[in-house]
Amino acid sequence: AFQASGTASAAPARTPAGTAFAAPAWTPTVVDDAHTKARHVLDRLESAVAAFRSGGSRPVRAILFAEDRKILDWVGHYLIMRLGQDAVAQHWGTHRADELRKFRSGLVAYRTCLSCGAASEDKCKTCGRRVLVLTAVEDLPTRVFEENVRDHRLGRVYSVGETVSLVAGGPPRIIRAIARCGGTYGAERTRQLDRGAARVLLLHHDGRHGLDLPFVTHIFLLRTIWESGYEKQVVS
Repeated sequence: AFQASGTASAAPARTPAGTAFAAPAWTPTVVDDAHTKARHVLDRLESAVAAFRSGGSRPVRAILFAEDRKILDWVGHYLIMRLGQDAVAQHWGTHRADELRKFRSGLVAYRTCLSCGAASEDKCKTCGRRVLVLTAVEDLPTRVFEENVRDHRLGRVYSVGETVSLVAGGPPRIIRAIARCGGTYGAERTRQLDRGAARVLLLHHDGRHGLDLPFVTHIFLLRTIWESGYEKQVVS
C-alpha cells in the first residue's frame, strides 16, 4: 500500500462494528484524494491485467482525465511508483506526440545521458535532469538530483530558499540554487514495451479534442464533470 506524503491530518479512528458511521472530523487534502483515487485505479488495472494474461482478448489501456493538472500529477506519481515510468504517458507539453506514440504502440525512443546515466525520452540537446544545490553539511553532497528528495513526486516544483530533506537521511537543508545536469546524450535507441502490461495516458482538458483511441479499455474521470454534454465529449 502507498504511504501518502504531505501534511494531511491523521485519519479518524475506526468505527466499531455495529455502530452508526460518523463523518470524519477532517477535510481530505489533494494528497489524500489522489492517494485514494490511485489505489482504486491500480486495483482495477491490476485485476484487468490478470484477466488479460489469463486469456483475455484486449490488453489494458486506460485514460485518466481531469481538468486539474495537480490531481493528475499526484495520481500519476503513485502510478509510476507502482507500474514504472514506461507505463505512464502524459499528453501535454512539447513531447505529447512521443508520449501518445508510447501509449498507442508501446514503442519508446530514448537516449542516455553520458554524464549522469539517466535515460530520457525528450529531444533536448543536453540532459535536463534537475539538480538541487543545497547548503553545505560536513560529509554530505551539496548537489543532489531532485528524485533524491523525500516526498518528491511528479510535477513537484522546487524553489530557492525552500527547506528539504533527503531520502538518504541527514538534517533538513536549504536549496541555494537549482540547476540542470547539462550532460550530452548518446545515440538514440528504441525499446518495445510488454504488450500485456497496463499502459496509462494522463489526459488534460487541452488534449481531449481530436484523439482517436478505439483500443482504450478503461476511462477514469478523476474529478466529477457536472455537464453531461462535456462528459460525453471527453469519453467519445
